Amino acid sequence: SSLLHIVCSGEELPVLTAQDCKEKFHNASLHNLYGPTEAAIDVTAIDLSEVDVIKYGVSIGKPIANTKIYIVNNALELQPFGVPGELLISGIQVARGYVNLPELTKDRFIADPFREDYNVYRTGDVAKWQSDGSIAYLGRIDNQVKIRGNRIELGEVETAILEFDTIQQVVVMAQELKSEKVLGAYIVSEKPVDKSALRSFLQGRLPDYMVPGFYIEIPHFPLTSSGKIDRKALPSISENSIIKKEYIAPRNETEEKLVQIWQKVLEVESIGVLDSFFELGGHSLKAMKLIGLINTEFEIKIAINDLFKNIILEDQAALIENVTLMYVFDEEDNKNNIETEIFSI
Repeated sequence: SSLLHIVCSGEELPVLTAQDCKEKFHNASLHNLYGPTEAAIDVTAIDLSEVDVIKYGVSIGKPIANTKIYIVNNALELQPFGVPGELLISGIQVARGYVNLPELTKDRFIADPFREDYNVYRTGDVAKWQSDGSIAYLGRIDNQVKIRGNRIELGEVETAILEFDTIQQVVVMAQELKSEKVLGAYIVSEKPVDKSALRSFLQGRLPDYMVPGFYIEIPHFPLTSSGKIDRKALPSISENSIIKKEYIAPRNETEEKLVQIWQKVLEVESIGVLDSFFELGGHSLKAMKLIGLINTEFEIKIAINDLFKNIILEDQAALIENVTLMYVFDEEDNKNNIETEIFSI
């Protein structure tokens, strides 16, 4: 009861940690601060006491007095609300540079592009302005990855995953699997996560290319000697990380042929009729390849939209059989029309 203020700084504050803290120490104010050593430590702050962190997340707040925060693109142009960019700090507290490191100083400490007589520090952090004027921290610039031509902010994916119920911590990384770069999510949760439900949840919030294809639950994250998450110590993504359904073998010729096509496209051996194309590592480029093989094998024409509406193998097999049946009916109608014309003549 004598605890009045709790101050968090130095590491990103997870949503569930903030919520637990508020529930256990409800008489104390919970403050979240952000700032690097290069700017005399903290430069933004927020009192989370009255904030619904489960609903709105944990922001790093607004700039403190006599401090300017800019969020810019690669050309050092200001980003609008909701658009990620690099966070720059301007103010009298910004350091002059690093001792005996002239090249790094030149890269990180530059003239303020928006006002004279000030320098800014390029933090290398990615953030975005929120509608209430606070700032959402999204991670480091070196946590940006490019997959299939799309640039992805890993912090943005992590923020979306943390909105899913029971998840306490998450790290999203890009790794190589079968000569292809894929997104994997490492999760610490209060209880086992329904990964299919999580994927569906993310598909409603993120573009397809930002939704991880692999999910690994771990009891806790390994830490470095300085107390930060040791990403290099996390287990590698493998086929064992794929979301697996109860195995049901193909029950007819169409399903058998389709399983063989999926195996060729996804490079996965064990595939059942309840499996989802995207949960087995599929994506839009592989979907195009899948459509081509299906249309060739079954001598039909299915559009890519039809596949996205039927991502479960047994549903695709049913679609193929229905389209094939329509082709048969069309051929019979054409044959009957020709016979009728001949009879009339």
